Amino acid sequence: MKIQKLSSLALYAVILIAVVCFALFFSVGYAPTPEQEVAEDFNKFDWPQHTNTILYLMYGTFAITAILAIWSLIKGVALNMGNKGPNPSGIPSGLITTCVWVGTLAVLVIFYLIAPTAAEPFVTSSGAETSVGMLKVVDMFLPAIYTLFVITVVAVIISMSGVLSKGNTRK
Repeated sequence: MKIQKLSSLALYAVILIAVVCFALFFSVGYAPTPEQEVAEDFNKFDWPQHTNTILYLMYGTFAITAILAIWSLIKGVALNMGNKGPNPSGIPSGLITTCVWVGTLAVLVIFYLIAPTAAEPFVTSSGAETSVGMLKVVDMFLPAIYTLFVITVVAVIISMSGVLSKGNTRK
């Protein structure tokens, strides 16, 4: 089976799994606890049954993405070891890889440094105590994700335009 066909099938499978999980989340009944049912401000739509389904989908997606990113990095380094000379495609892949890793790390560090620091840990409704460090990490991730998303969209647009390719000149 060609790699392109396998890649397409994997993409369709992931999309199908995500659609099914979100369809279950939004369409299947709700399951409040007995304590929630007797509460004055009870709203049955606040406790969907498939919240854990969505959480496990996100955990799985994150784990697979992290594993593939590490595998891709290792494979890229192994393939490029000992290669000297110009890249035949004309695409500066080494520079792009370096920029991606350094840029991602820089965005995470910058937003960690400017994220607000909680004065003290607090106790959640379930009784668990939070840590100040983890609160800062959580506050850092939302703006970092938005920033990385915008950078990714710009990079995809530049890549699709062919600006970085040496073979894009018209004859």
